[in-house]
Amino acid sequence: MNKQFMRFTMVVAACAAALATAPLSAQTVSKTAGPSDFQLQLRNLKQTDDKTLIFDLFIVRTGKNVPMEIATFQAGIEYNKEILNGAEVKADMVTIVPGSSELSDSLKPKMINASLPGLIRLAGRPAPRKTGGTVLPDGEKGLRICTIKFSNSVPFAAGVSPELKFTTNAFVKNSYASRLGIFGDKKIIQLDILPGKNAVCNEHIQLNPTK
Repeated sequence: MNKQFMRFTMVVAACAAALATAPLSAQTVSKTAGPSDFQLQLRNLKQTDDKTLIFDLFIVRTGKNVPMEIATFQAGIEYNKEILNGAEVKADMVTIVPGSSELSDSLKPKMINASLPGLIRLAGRPAPRKTGGTVLPDGEKGLRICTIKFSNSVPFAAGVSPELKFTTNAFVKNSYASRLGIFGDKKIIQLDILPGKNAVCNEHIQLNPTK
């Protein structure tokens, strides 16, 4: 599973690098689009039983009159390792809930991995051409990238918060960068991911709260 995930992410990275320098005929985006024109959000954290946590990953367009069409997306999500309560870290502890993504078919995430302690890696997919991306709508609702299910092999540690947070788009050793590429006039533009600013989790819950 982990080797397959790594091969998949390497293919996606190679495709993204090639497309970033190639002319594109997809919907164009304003040259002023930047980190303040969108927000990644972790929402609807819910514990469904003593071993299971589910949550949504959304993207919202915050810029006014700035059309944005997603070309590529991947996410690194850090979590508090203490919630595992001594359980073994496994790649398949996290899964994508089928049918949960509101992205276009070419961008719906297919692979997710939790083999690194304290880190969830949601892999991107090769960028489509022309108008195959996903246009972000106006409004605070945004689009759900996917719903993630986190299943532990033992009950989560009582009274501990998962403390979910996005990684930055910068390279960090032993991490996994969150990245958002949008179609520009001539190439794919990679936007900065700034944890706590345009990449947030404003919901904080305690797992298996004690009375």
